[in-house]
Amino acid sequence: MIGISVKNIHLSEGEMISLKEFLVHLINEYVSKSDKRAVINVSTMERKYCSVEEHLLRRSSIKARDIVDFLPSRLVVIPHSGRLGILAFSDYRVHSVDMVLEFVRNLKEKPDLIVYAGDDVRRFAPPPREFFRPKYHGSCEYPNEVFVGSFCFELPSGRTVTANEYVVRLSRDFAESLSEQDIIDRIMRTRKFYGLLRDIERRFYNRVGDKNIVDEFLAEVEDIVDKFGFRLVYKKRSRGDDFDICVLDDDTKTCVAQVGVWVRDVGGGSFVSLSVFLYDSYSILFKDLEKSDEIRLIKLSSSPRKYVYYLVLLDRPEVNIFEELAKYTTYGVLAVIGNDDRLVARMYIRGDKVYELQSTLVKIGDLLFVGLEGATSDIGHVVYPESFVRLRLEFIKRFLEPNDKLIIVSHSPPRGLLDRAMRFGDRAIGSIALREFIDENDNVILVVCGHVHREGGKYIIHNNGATIVNVSSHDSFIDKANIALITIDQGKVQNVEFFKLPSPLEIVFGKGSLRDAFIFLVEKVGFRPRQADVIIEGYLKFGMEFIRNLDRLANIKYKYGFTWDHIVDFYSLGVRSDNDLNEEIIKKLLDQPKCKFKQNLRRALTKFLRIRKAEKEIFLLEPLPFSSDAKIIVFDLEYLPDRPVLYGFYDLSNGEIKQFWFDGTEKLREYLKSKSDYIFVHWGGSDKKYIKEVDPKINTVNLLYFVQTALVAPTDSSTLESIHDVLCGHKNDNWWEKHFYYADGPLKSMLCNKVLRNPEDAESKSILAEMNKADIIALGRVIKRLFELKVKNLCNNLG
Repeated sequence: MIGISVKNIHLSEGEMISLKEFLVHLINEYVSKSDKRAVINVSTMERKYCSVEEHLLRRSSIKARDIVDFLPSRLVVIPHSGRLGILAFSDYRVHSVDMVLEFVRNLKEKPDLIVYAGDDVRRFAPPPREFFRPKYHGSCEYPNEVFVGSFCFELPSGRTVTANEYVVRLSRDFAESLSEQDIIDRIMRTRKFYGLLRDIERRFYNRVGDKNIVDEFLAEVEDIVDKFGFRLVYKKRSRGDDFDICVLDDDTKTCVAQVGVWVRDVGGGSFVSLSVFLYDSYSILFKDLEKSDEIRLIKLSSSPRKYVYYLVLLDRPEVNIFEELAKYTTYGVLAVIGNDDRLVARMYIRGDKVYELQSTLVKIGDLLFVGLEGATSDIGHVVYPESFVRLRLEFIKRFLEPNDKLIIVSHSPPRGLLDRAMRFGDRAIGSIALREFIDENDNVILVVCGHVHREGGKYIIHNNGATIVNVSSHDSFIDKANIALITIDQGKVQNVEFFKLPSPLEIVFGKGSLRDAFIFLVEKVGFRPRQADVIIEGYLKFGMEFIRNLDRLANIKYKYGFTWDHIVDFYSLGVRSDNDLNEEIIKKLLDQPKCKFKQNLRRALTKFLRIRKAEKEIFLLEPLPFSSDAKIIVFDLEYLPDRPVLYGFYDLSNGEIKQFWFDGTEKLREYLKSKSDYIFVHWGGSDKKYIKEVDPKINTVNLLYFVQTALVAPTDSSTLESIHDVLCGHKNDNWWEKHFYYADGPLKSMLCNKVLRNPEDAESKSILAEMNKADIIALGRVIKRLFELKVKNLCNNLG
């Protein structure tokens, strides 16, 4: 028996006051040093700055008054001496949890400890039913059929947080005669209904037409509602002609779906703008069902009146995997929740020898383990200001003996150490406070972290001797999972060894059914059918080795923009990773008489040359497709997915700028007709499609495509802003900052919506027009600069 002791951590009133005063000091310190974020006032297009620290203080899951909730409430002490073996992993979001369990079972030498550094914690344990608190709606005749927020969890301060669990509510009379499978079948049938309703929503969202468009929309909704045996109820809103639709099921005595409808007059009352929005808990459930078709039900207690409740589990185990893993260790499992979990996920870290490291400190011998849940970057549900992290780390120092060493299990890496992320832009997203703490304290020997998938499967030794190990796995079905075995002896990290577990795609192919593999590639990985066929052809030609290398091959594809056909061809030429790829191999494919997707290959070669060759030198691989003395008009459109809103034109020969709104197409048609001898140049997108709808005869050139296939410059981005800055230099004046650099897609879409809903909105029209003007002027500057560049033919046979 191991003599484990547990000590509760109690804070006196004086200590609480002292800590709160210290937190105020830390907040001021980190506000002064934290990154600044730009906030745009849409009405005035003024840019204001807000400290990231201040922003996170406003949205943090735990407020400063709840100081006890982010400090540990107990200390677990476990006797130990000698070597300690730790198995660590994190961000285990798509890979099989059973695979980890099998990996641990098969280890000849079992670990002393298993550490999980957060995210998707709920995949490792079923929900504890004792926390279930059903929401009864006695006053509502037809309550929602599916709802969330059915579990409550009490934090140390006494404050409760709510879990996001799906619960199905059915009338008692209806449910009593059904089996569990009958109810699952009903959910899947409702899913089909939702799919049809969603199609109608997409077709009518932001539609403009005569007033019959409302009747047309309602006729389509009523048709599918009748087919599924439901009933419609209309609820008038207080404003204008707006209304809600409730889809009721008289069998289950519940509301299956709700649709909001907004109607606005356009063009003096002769036309209306229709906005449709489908909102309901079922829609959230079905979105999660796209990731996993595995669905199970747990029948819960009935309400005192007329309803029966069923807990819906998606991709969830029937047993506590954390507890199962702990059985193969000496001391158990330590875990924290991640930024994409919610606070309630702490309650899933439970069981015999399972320790939740935010509320519990664990000391094994002279090694003190401390957890840092969530992240300090502004992404996710559990995010903390840097000041909270620093307070927690400083507080924990009081539990260290003179010879103790500190091991930090943090979901987020330290700032600047294995924290370079790509998903929301290339940036460092690690914790500043954690980095400062390990820089200042040489008794920190190990940081186990995750969060940044791009850096998963790597470790570094920091200059103060601390080993930083990022054990995250990428949430891709074609990427392998990362697991690290870390050995600690004599107060130091002696060894870090990484293992790769098979990707979900490898497992599917390993079962031998090509049909299942094809379905998996299309439905789970998101490949088009032809792309899935190419992968299967690669498998048939090269065997499982091709599938095992697919994660590294995918990095090549997405980095440079090759097609999967090219990747298979590269594989036959010996390419297994980015290091194997070179200019000669790419040219070899281009030289083949039956080269597939040659234009894509040219574009990828250009990007390859940019990354590999371009430093400060800028040049073209081929001349522009028009001469410098040609008559050129640059054009750019502001549009929504289904229609253009604003057309902008810039005549490079005389500097004239013309703009036409969506209701001025006759004047636009006359303008285009008068410029029939011009070349119209645009920057990708749907601009060509919409301008051709007005005048099919005009001559257009996609300059974005030319830049992607011919420009070699020190940038791996093809946005107009990036190309403009690398060729023409950054424009620092206020007008360019407001209307070019901060005019992103969501902001333009919002303005387009406002203009369509209210064509008399002069303020929105003015802002959108200035943004459009900035784009066409920037494009004109790019063209003039491209004419000045040298043309170097680095490779032959590019045509």
